[in-house]
Amino acid sequence: MAMHWQKERVEAFLGGNFTQLDQQIQEMRFEAGAVRYLLWVHEQTESVILRADPHDPGCPFPVIEVECQCTRIEESEAIAVGPVLLFCATSDMSSKNVRIRITRTREGRLSIATHWP
Repeated sequence: MAMHWQKERVEAFLGGNFTQLDQQIQEMRFEAGAVRYLLWVHEQTESVILRADPHDPGCPFPVIEVECQCTRIEESEAIAVGPVLLFCATSDMSSKNVRIRITRTREGRLSIATHWP
């Protein structure tokens, strides 16, 4: 089963570009507000890792690191807030399957919420 996502839309949402680390993993480094982020997308295992740190998200112990199963990445809209990027565990986009929700605020910052059933 292949991960369903549009790489260019994710790049546009997060403001960075993916680089291919190897045949299976893509990496994106980007910044929002005063925070630096690192996103790894592993299509073969249908998983993502998101790391954030004010200095270096690639350091051994970043401020936050979230790893989850992800078969689908979709963009949506939060009414009166802004665009939202949803990382879902299954192809069903219902809220019970959303594992990571990234909202871009009007100020250009990212709000990250994790969800597990």
